[in-house]
Amino acid sequence: MGQQPSRKGRVIFYSIVSLLWLVLLALEIAWLILWAPGTWNDGLTAVLAIVGIYGLAIGFFSRSAALADLRDTLEDLTSSDIGRYLIGNLHFLALLSFLVGLGVSPQKTSGQPLALGCLGGFLYLALVPFVFAYAVFHIFVVIVLSYVPVVLASAIVAPIVYSSGDVEISIGQKRVLVSSIVKNDPVATKGFLIGVPALLVSLLSAISAPFISG
Repeated sequence: MGQQPSRKGRVIFYSIVSLLWLVLLALEIAWLILWAPGTWNDGLTAVLAIVGIYGLAIGFFSRSAALADLRDTLEDLTSSDIGRYLIGNLHFLALLSFLVGLGVSPQKTSGQPLALGCLGGFLYLALVPFVFAYAVFHIFVVIVLSYVPVVLASAIVAPIVYSSGDVEISIGQKRVLVSSIVKNDPVATKGFLIGVPALLVSLLSAISAPFISG
């Protein structure tokens, strides 16, 4: 009985998040088709570039030892669970704002060169409006457009991660399990599955634009 309100709350939360995502996705597709300047090919190139950068960034960050403590957030960024996906992206934006806040903060340890401290403070202050603008862009554009590729990449990775069988191959003196390529870092795998194809298709779209418009 005690878990019933929690379950109901989760259903309401996921319903609201899913509905908002569908509405925003429909609006952005309509804008790209009906109102965006340029051709549909330009819009497609821009969308794929955004998705590609999102995926590759996650792939590279996942391989960084310095970000090992943020593993949960990186997993959420590539989660097919729309609630976790949204929360992970909001955590990312919070971390970005905290970094800028540390740069602006006057509280510093001793030993910082005065000139660099002053210059860095001005640079961080100048970054504040750009970070705010990017946060808005990330919430209303990046999160909305990247979710479908995240789900597709998750659908490709999940069967391998949960597979009970495996294939062993020999590479030189080493014997490698094929599934370990994915299982050792599914987050990076999904990131590259999202990023590499999206950027390749974006590049092909940009190259073919003159021939299509001509």
